[in-house]
Amino acid sequence: MDAGQSPLSVNASAGTARNLSADEVDGRDAVELARRVAAAARDGSSFSHTAFSFDYLTTSITVPAMGLLVLGGQVEVERLVGGPDTVICSFVVDGEVVTSSQQWIEPEPLQNDDENCNLTATIEVAPGAHQVALHMTGVDDDTKTQVGQGNLWVLWAPVDGTTGTFRKPEPGV
Repeated sequence: MDAGQSPLSVNASAGTARNLSADEVDGRDAVELARRVAAAARDGSSFSHTAFSFDYLTTSITVPAMGLLVLGGQVEVERLVGGPDTVICSFVVDGEVVTSSQQWIEPEPLQNDDENCNLTATIEVAPGAHQVALHMTGVDDDTKTQVGQGNLWVLWAPVDGTTGTFRKPEPGV
């Protein structure tokens, strides 16, 4: 093609191109292509407790269609005094514990040896707003545990509402 020449010409009276749509890509509506991400991060805090339970990090995500939430998070936990303490880290989505995400850790006291809760999980969700938390629960009594820096991220990916599988374009489309 010569310089200054247009690589494509358009004839509005020719009609529409077969298998070409400004509203879809490979047969997928824009809502199916969307990816949503939410994240949160926090510096550490110390907690004295007899049996603490709290949401350490929270975020919300609004998804336009049925899909999967892919969850990831990490938090440092250190025992400051007394005997070993048991801490349970887990994700909570819309008030329900994601049991597949639960991790039990027992940091040793005064060892300068932080334990890390490193969590991942996947959960199916319906369209709409969802609350996601990285939740901490202390199990033992009369303890002091330091919860360090942490992060939480959430990714939404669309799935086919009928089969529950990711949509893939047909061959040749």
